Amino acid sequence: VDSNDTSVNRIQFYLPHLGLGRNQLLNTNDYPDIVNAYKQYILQSALLLGAKNDSQTHQDIKNLIEFESKLANVLEFNQ
Repeated sequence: VDSNDTSVNRIQFYLPHLGLGRNQLLNTNDYPDIVNAYKQYILQSALLLGAKNDSQTHQDIKNLIEFESKLANVLEFNQ
C-alpha cells in the first residue's frame, strides 16, 4: 500500500503505551507499591484537570487500571 495514494484507504494500529509495564499490570498483587504510586499519579493528574477527589474518581481509576490490565493481557509486545 502506497501511503501517498489517496484513492486507497487504510487504518493503522499501533501498540499503546501503558502506564505500567505488562508484567506489573498482569500481576498487580505482586507490585502493590508500584500500582499504588500509579494510582496516586493518575489521581493527582485528574485533580489538576478538575476532577473531584470522590468515590467516583477512585472507581474510575480502578476501572482504568483494570482496562489496562485486560489490554496488556491481549497484547504481545516488549517493554
